[in-house]
Amino acid sequence: MNRDPTLAEPLAAPPPMHARASVAPSQLPPDVIDFVGRRHLVSTVVDILVADHDGAAPPIVVLSGMPAVGKSALAVHVGHAVREHFPDGQLFADLRGFGVGPAMNPGELLPRLLRGLGAAPDTIPLDLDEQIMLYRSLLADKRVLIVLDNARNPEQIRPLLPATSRCAVLITSRAHMQGLIAMQGARRFNLDPLRERAAEELLTSMIGADRAVAEPAAVRRLANLCGFLPLALRIAGAMVAARPHASIATFVAQLDGDDRLSAFSLEGDRHSAVRATFEHSYQALPAEQRRWFRLLALHPGPTITVHAAAALLDASLTEASAMLGSLAAANLVDNDGGRYRLHDLLRVYAVQLVRTEETETEQAAVIRRDLDFYAHTTSVASHVIEPHRPLPRMPASSTSVPPPEFGDRDAAIAWIDDERDNLHAAVAYAASFGPLESAWHLGDALTSPLALTERYTEWIAVTRLGLKAALRAGNEQGEAIMRLSLGHAYITAGRQQLGVDHLSRAAELYHRLGDRQYQVVCVNALGMAALWIGQLDVAVRSFEQIRELNTSPVSAFYEVASAHGLGIAYRYQGELARSAELLTEAAESSNRLGRDYSVVGVRLDLGCTYREQGRPAQALEQLLGTLAQFRGLGSRLGEGRTAVAVSGTHFDLGNFELARRFAEEALQVARTINHRRTEAEALNALAACLLALRDPQGARRCCLQARSLAVEIDYLNGEIEALVQLSAAECELGELPSARGHATEADALVRRRKFWLHHGPVLRRLAAIELAEGAVAEADQTCRQAIAVYERHGQRAGLAAAQALLDRIAAASPRPSIQKAAEG
Repeated sequence: MNRDPTLAEPLAAPPPMHARASVAPSQLPPDVIDFVGRRHLVSTVVDILVADHDGAAPPIVVLSGMPAVGKSALAVHVGHAVREHFPDGQLFADLRGFGVGPAMNPGELLPRLLRGLGAAPDTIPLDLDEQIMLYRSLLADKRVLIVLDNARNPEQIRPLLPATSRCAVLITSRAHMQGLIAMQGARRFNLDPLRERAAEELLTSMIGADRAVAEPAAVRRLANLCGFLPLALRIAGAMVAARPHASIATFVAQLDGDDRLSAFSLEGDRHSAVRATFEHSYQALPAEQRRWFRLLALHPGPTITVHAAAALLDASLTEASAMLGSLAAANLVDNDGGRYRLHDLLRVYAVQLVRTEETETEQAAVIRRDLDFYAHTTSVASHVIEPHRPLPRMPASSTSVPPPEFGDRDAAIAWIDDERDNLHAAVAYAASFGPLESAWHLGDALTSPLALTERYTEWIAVTRLGLKAALRAGNEQGEAIMRLSLGHAYITAGRQQLGVDHLSRAAELYHRLGDRQYQVVCVNALGMAALWIGQLDVAVRSFEQIRELNTSPVSAFYEVASAHGLGIAYRYQGELARSAELLTEAAESSNRLGRDYSVVGVRLDLGCTYREQGRPAQALEQLLGTLAQFRGLGSRLGEGRTAVAVSGTHFDLGNFELARRFAEEALQVARTINHRRTEAEALNALAACLLALRDPQGARRCCLQARSLAVEIDYLNGEIEALVQLSAAECELGELPSARGHATEADALVRRRKFWLHHGPVLRRLAAIELAEGAVAEADQTCRQAIAVYERHGQRAGLAAAQALLDRIAAASPRPSIQKAAEG
């Protein structure tokens, strides 16, 4: 051994453990070309990373989000933006948290980071704890940015955190990293897809401005098909750019299919496949979470709640809540206040998984449970909203998950509002793909909520889908209930004849099916339609028929409905005493039925009859109470209709300005909810006020609009009122031939349709025109006819106005006999 020359030399000192790198590490990948959007977020993250921080803890920012949303690109962009603030270098590492192969552990990564910081390979300890201590020692006096990309969980991150506030850490992950937030004070920002404008800007930068400007609709559609995800947008942009002579629209048409994910990849570049990024996240899930992710894609609507998910997967609410929470934590679903959503491209991916990994039988069972949950829950909500309507008839639910409990009407309406898009999607899905009966069961259950919240367009759309499904299935029961609902919807929306056609067909079907209960419902709706059209004899027969058909399940409610309808019909026929008697009876009986739109509507019509009788104080008391009740119910339709009646009553009392305010309020409500019958009534009421306030031009404009609307929707009462008011405005403007023409037209309608309520006003209007024309004798005779009609009908307010007109006629008459007759 003494002959070994190395033994004669003294031992060399070990290399220093804290060797400094001669060059500061600069490991960031190149910045993204044409980075767009997220300006505010970039500014916020930069401010956090570069701010002076007290204490030993470094600032930590976590960028989380779904796969392909642009987390890594944003982190790299921010890293380059803050380089000058970290002169001692920038470390970067892909932790492979979600990707091919196992995630990188700290024992693999720390030696690389240490070498980046200048540690010689032979000085790096083998022990993990010693590596961590060396890593933190090397960073102690430096300003270094550490970017940790694609992290899986907090345990992977914590050994890589420096122990000085001079450094900063920027992390990207598909997980929420709640542990880092709770224990290390990290700030998390969850990335959403780009906004539409930013997505189009990114495509334009890649495709070229000239091509993008030439096909703006195709660029917009392409951005939408990419789900506004940066990775998908860049791939699509690159593919379009590679085809300079092909139209963008042609590429969009090729992309717009079930397998668009396959198109989002560039040949020979495994990092550029959207499907691969989804696959990595999916495979990282436990088996049961993978199953939930797949099956959620079968839900037809855009969002899903814990209740609906539990029904879909046939699970408990506790299990559903936990599973959805786990998927949200993995950024595979978004959680917006308890409503969970799959991104469009993730849904495409999940649907493809379902087709390959689930049997058709299992898929059908999942969809059935989902649709049953919505149908039965909507039925419960509908019954809470309108308890007197017969319950929708549907088979037992295939899910054991009970519907949510609704404490009151407001809670039921709120649930319908929240689930609106899901309910429409469920009806559309069932009508197109089955089970067909789910479409009409849902359509039936939605009738009351949509009707009573004034969503007429939606009501018609949903019910037409249900009818389509019933006709496809050849199911007469489904066809009948959908035609009943659709007829009611059309009439409410002002399309009277279409409504009557559907209601008549529904009544025939229920007669053939021997269903007296629903025959009553049809006959009542047909009676109300006849009132608006002006077929008063038909209306009276319909409401009298209700009493013959009525059966115990609905007897009390439809007894009231019969008296209510007859009360309106008799008012239009001029039999005011009989109208008041029936409506008073209906109002008293309705006290036992609770409070809903139909019940409160009885009191509205009683107030209207009081007004026609010349009892304004009683009318106003009744109507103001009704207005408060409708507002309490949240019924804007009831509020608008009552405001018209209140306006008329204030007009009768001479409160013209107040009357105008109520008329304008009614008009605004009617136009907001698109209820054209109420709009015509409000215009007529406003015209009367403007005429009294010396604005005949404004009154004429309102009358012309009201008449046009009334004719369009076949609303006789509104048409006659518009003609009478129009005649008065034209008379005030000195346009007597036109005024006479419109008054004569109104008189013909009154006589032909036996709408005797307006007979006195029409005769009084004709008398006023004759007086203006100088035909005093004719005016005297016509006015006396008006007085006789008013007396016969008990219209005291009209009677007083006619008597005042007769006095004016007498004063204008040179014939003593007329003066004496007037005095007598």
